[in-house]
Amino acid sequence: MNSETFDKLPKKVFAASGIEIEVLYCDPDYRLITEPDSTATSTGLLEILRLEPNDSTLPTFLARWEDNQNTGEEAIDVDLIEPESKRKAFEYGPNGYRGHHSKPVAGKTRTFEIDIAIPDFSRMPEPACRNVFRAWVSCAMLTRGCTHSADAFLIATPSH
Repeated sequence: MNSETFDKLPKKVFAASGIEIEVLYCDPDYRLITEPDSTATSTGLLEILRLEPNDSTLPTFLARWEDNQNTGEEAIDVDLIEPESKRKAFEYGPNGYRGHHSKPVAGKTRTFEIDIAIPDFSRMPEPACRNVFRAWVSCAMLTRGCTHSADAFLIATPSH
């Protein structure tokens, strides 16, 4: 989304605070990069975490807040950043790729399970899945909306 489109949205999430990550598994070839607070860019990109590989042949991942304006659903989506040639495969999930969409954790507000896998081509002729990262991620979102003529600020915190 570009900044002009983001500016016109009736409801904007512009910051995440209190980001908590309960790592259930992280491939030793990856390092988790995160901050307890994050601010959206002018285009609305709100980064929650990043997974960077220790091996340059492995992909880089970015988890971002997804605020669906049409349905009101909230989620964390994961994008494969590099290599660009693998982005669509990861997004649509064939051939051992998994993890673009998070799943809400039952009974917990704004808590999502992220489960990322990629094909393991070292196991030929049939590549197996290589589990990369699995975690529960929660955060309090600071949301700004407009009601009538005054700006309203809403803060929601996760339940534990």
